[in-house]
Amino acid sequence: MLALVRDDGEYAVTFDDWHGTGYGPNAAVIYGAGGKLVRALALSDVVPSDYIKALPHSVSSIHWRSVPRFSSDGQKVIVPVVIPGKNFVSNTATIDLAVDLVDGRVSPVNPGAWDAAQATARKVLAAQVAYEASAKAAFLAPLLGPKANAEREWHGYLREAVGRLIGDDETPSTTVLRLPGADDYAVSETWVHDALTESYADKVALASLSEPNLVAVLKKVISKLPGRSLSKVTAFIAVSDQNWPEVAAVMQRSGAKIVQLDPLTAIPQRPERIARRYGPDGT
Repeated sequence: MLALVRDDGEYAVTFDDWHGTGYGPNAAVIYGAGGKLVRALALSDVVPSDYIKALPHSVSSIHWRSVPRFSSDGQKVIVPVVIPGKNFVSNTATIDLAVDLVDGRVSPVNPGAWDAAQATARKVLAAQVAYEASAKAAFLAPLLGPKANAEREWHGYLREAVGRLIGDDETPSTTVLRLPGADDYAVSETWVHDALTESYADKVALASLSEPNLVAVLKKVISKLPGRSLSKVTAFIAVSDQNWPEVAAVMQRSGAKIVQLDPLTAIPQRPERIARRYGPDGT
């Protein structure tokens, strides 16, 4: 909680006197002489509801303001309200809103700038809604391999594919073997080895920017391990049908349980994952 007291002691204003910043009925509370309550304002009393939705937020807090101050005449408290943007950053732009100490009435210091801030918020919210709709559509749709052959996309595919196959109770490690010609390729071979052999490994998921090279690296790794040394490991390996028989042959002596993730075969979403995220009816 933050508190401001006017120099003459006649007014005090507290901010975010609740369980989380921006949440609850006391985003700003004005007290007059003798501590008498003038007005308590929820954030929705300060800015429109759609503006709030566009603000950076988490489960416990809404990043809605910077440090407030009293106006030069002492009749209002000036609150620098965050202008919504794409990222949750500490040095974000703000717009000053004035809260009258007598009655708690809120007004913009610069109406034109406030109109522009609200227009920005509408654009940010529209982008958020579009992103969430796209993410929901992807979550509900059958899963295929990533459209871009890049590490980040393969990591995302591995996590989602395994989640669809076995649920979310156990999360596998994910490892992506880089292209052999990459400057930082060598370390990614070590990642494959460590993913399979580290003592904490139970369920691992592997992919590569080059399927044939993944087969070659698996041969190298498995050939140096004692037989059946991976008997407690379940390995989810992203390779197409063309390369799967060779992968299965290579992995056989390791004792690992292997599961193919064919990027060309769609994996349906699990009903319980849909219900957990979007409710029983998936909406």
